Formats: sequence, C-alpha cells, structure tokens
Amino acid sequence: MAKNYQLIHKLNKWRPSSNRTTSLKSVEDDLTSSLSSPPSITVTYVGTCLTSRESVTVKLTDLDELTDFNVILNEILMTRSLRHANILPLLTCFADESDSGNGQLWRVYPHIYFGSCRDILDWIEAYYSPLTCQEGDEVDEDSLVDRADEQKRLCFNEQSLQPITKSLLAALDYLHSRHVIHRRVEPGSIFLAHNGHVYLGCLDSAVSLLSSDGLLRRLHDFPHEQLALDYTAPEILQQNLIGYNTKSDIYSLGVTLCELANGVNPFIGCEKAQMLYEKLAGYDVGLWDRSILTPEICLIENPKVIASVQRRYFSDKFRNFVDLCVQRSSVYRPSAAELLTSHAYMKKMKLQTCLSTFQMSIVADGIVDLQTKCLQRQQAKKSQQQKQQQQNEQSINNSANNVNNNHNTTNNNTTSTNSISWNF
Repeated sequence: MAKNYQLIHKLNKWRPSSNRTTSLKSVEDDLTSSLSSPPSITVTYVGTCLTSRESVTVKLTDLDELTDFNVILNEILMTRSLRHANILPLLTCFADESDSGNGQLWRVYPHIYFGSCRDILDWIEAYYSPLTCQEGDEVDEDSLVDRADEQKRLCFNEQSLQPITKSLLAALDYLHSRHVIHRRVEPGSIFLAHNGHVYLGCLDSAVSLLSSDGLLRRLHDFPHEQLALDYTAPEILQQNLIGYNTKSDIYSLGVTLCELANGVNPFIGCEKAQMLYEKLAGYDVGLWDRSILTPEICLIENPKVIASVQRRYFSDKFRNFVDLCVQRSSVYRPSAAELLTSHAYMKKMKLQTCLSTFQMSIVADGIVDLQTKCLQRQQAKKSQQQKQQQQNEQSINNSANNVNNNHNTTNNNTTSTNSISWNF
C-alpha cells in the first residue's frame, strides 16, 4: 500500500505562543523552540497518489512510540463511518514498516491546499512579525501589528464567514442527527480547500450518544485527550450531574467565530482557572466592533486594542447569531438545524456551501508567498544558528591551540634557561 504513495515534502508548521504577541523577543523564542523541539510521533507530509495522480495529505504515526492508540482508533472508526460533503474524509489507512524497522500507521486524507483556519491565522502573524522583515529594514512593530490585523479582517470578515458558518452548521447537523458530538470545533479543525470548499475534521475527540443501553440523552465523561479548553463548553468543564449534549458543539462554534471575526481569542491572556471561572459565571463572549465601545471602555482599555476594535463592524444579525451560540446554559442555545434553517443570518446569504471566487482570492492573496517567506526565514535562522555554533567551536579550538602553543613556548623557554645555567 505504501508503494502507491510518493511523499513529496514534510509540512513544517510554525505555532506562535499562546499570548499572540508580535514582539521581537517572543517571535524569536517561538521560532527557536520550533526548530529545536523534539520530533513528534506523528509527522504530516504532502504526497501524491501514484495511481490517481492526485495530491494527498499523509499522516505517519510511529506505532512504537504511540502510548494511547484509542484516540487514533476512535478518529479512524468515526471518520470512516461518516459520509458528508463538509466532513473531511479519510481516504485510506494502513500499517506499514518504515526504513528503520519501526511500525508506521499511514492515514491518507485529501490535500487541503490552504490548511486550516488556524494555519492561516498563524501564517499571517508569522508573515507580519519583525523576524520576517529583510535584514537592515526599519521595523515598526506597531505598524506590523496593524497590517496583520488588517489581513485577518480581509480573510475572515462577515461576508467570508457566512459560507464557512453554513458549511460548519451543515456538518454539525449531520453529526448530531447521527447522535455524535464533535467536542473539538475550533479554528484548527476547519479546513479550506483550493476551490473554497469547507471541511470539518479532527474527529479524534468525537463521541457517540449510542451505547449498549440505547440512546443517551446526555454524557458525563470528560475526554481524556488534550482539548483546547478555550472552545470547550461550560457544561463539559463543569462536570456536574446534568452533563452535556450536542449543543456543546454550538458553544464551540460561537467561540470559534468570535476568534476568526475578532482576530484574537476571546479568552486571550486568561489563565485556565480564570477562564473556567468566567465561563461558569457567564462571561460575556461576543464580537468586538465599534458598537461596543463606550467612553468608559475607551478610558481603561489599551489604545491599540481600541484602534483595532474601531476598524471592525458587524451586522446585528451576525452579532445575534454569535450571542445565541455562546449562551451560558445549553437550554437557551438553538440546535444546528434551527440555526441553519431559521436564523436570519443564514437566510441573509445566498444558497452556497463554499466560498466564492472573490472571497477565495482575498483569502489566498499572499498566503503562498507568506508561507514561503516564513519557511525561508526559519531556514535562514537555522543556518545562522548552525554557523554560530561552528564559529563557537572554531573559537574553542583556536583557544585550545593557543593554550597549547603558549604551553610549548613556556617549556622551550624553560629548557633554554636551564641550558644557559648549566653552561655557566
């Protein structure tokens, strides 16, 4: 099976720190840690299927290093059992032996040209970071932050978020009709194809309400795998006797739309304990635009944040849509089917399930050059580190040679002095 696929190159993804800053030191630390981080047990490649000549994405997992196989097994079984136009399909999976003799699990997916929404946000931040500027250029960090914010507004404005939201609701409606809770709706699980089609993936945390005892109305277990707690619904984090149901995905969808529309995570800078308290207390999660600015807020908030919020404006229908999704109690949240068929935000748009050509041109504008430039910068920094290490080693060797030369000179002088004394 492995002979049917040719691996072209590995996908190197840069992940900025959680504080989402663009200061020179933080970006430099992120790039350094990404270059020196230990290898992952799962490596993603871009490849080609030799039989169909189509581009694919291949995930290779080292089975000898894998500690919990149930997570990957759950994703494989769940993905293979679902068939929907907006759910990322698993083309095939098989086990094979690597060149080193270790067992490898191959998972083959369609190639998603633009990656996930999280990839796009991260590449924008990397592209407009000080380290991606040319050597010798004057770096204005405030200007770079403004340009990054403007690029995010172009990629994920209200117009482009409409077909993304419609596709996600269609996928969630299908999952919920099959009594499946996704539990991991976030920017990293939303994928954009080259033709503008939107996929929902990452079903490793998905769980079914069907059990041996019949259909469960609610669940009470907390997923053991690592979840992005920023997007997790309060009822899942609360872990009480009430439990949670499919409407927990609606809350995650609302937080995801807030991050894409606002450009930053609504819980940015919050510690986990503080974030848990704010979610359980009903913290107001919503869209940030000029309509929320009051004289009191303008006095206490950072002027840079105020300037970023003033550049955004969202319609009342979109704001109401997000507010319904992030309701503290799941009782007041509508279902995916209700939002898809009845809400004015969905009725406002034309009947389309993918981004238009104009919207995709906005999203794609500069993304390829952006990725190339950031990867070149990473490689240049890695070469600079290697060159610096070689210079340090050369300096150490030169110092050692100088010490040896001085020692030999001292011995020669001592020998000459002894010889002269003997002659006297």
